[in-house]
Amino acid sequence: MRTSKILPAKLSAVLTIGGLVLASTGCFDGDASSGPPQRAMPRKADPELTHSWQVPPDKSVLGGADLGSDPPALADALMSSGAAPSITHRISLACAEKGALAHTATVALRLSIAEGGTVTSLEGDPAGAAATCIADAFREELAKLYPLPAGAALLVLRFHPRQGG
Repeated sequence: MRTSKILPAKLSAVLTIGGLVLASTGCFDGDASSGPPQRAMPRKADPELTHSWQVPPDKSVLGGADLGSDPPALADALMSSGAAPSITHRISLACAEKGALAHTATVALRLSIAEGGTVTSLEGDPAGAAATCIADAFREELAKLYPLPAGAALLVLRFHPRQGG
């Protein structure tokens, strides 16, 4: 697992440039004539992304993800024992099997955890089938975890382009 610090402005540039390249190749699921793949957009209030992981294309539809939180202890707790990478891999596969990830490049989850570990808000971006599927599955997985520290987190999932037509 690799940990890195990515500033929100750099993430925006990476997502934009990467999205343009991938969109031009028509690699993502869905009709190429329906426009570029859907992707999450950064927001000023997003916490700094401090954890990242990659997944090889032969192992998952999930290409990788970035995670950050305020306070940082929440992201650290989500990374404990590889929880976040394992959860994101499982929910990405489940949502892909349902067809919910068609024509989606990225999904961002913005969540808030109250004292005691209760999820008080969980929003998927961009709105649509992919964000709904990912957010619903992530909420279920969070309920199985030990109480998490209070805070706000941002989780950005990037999906591999569809392989082989």
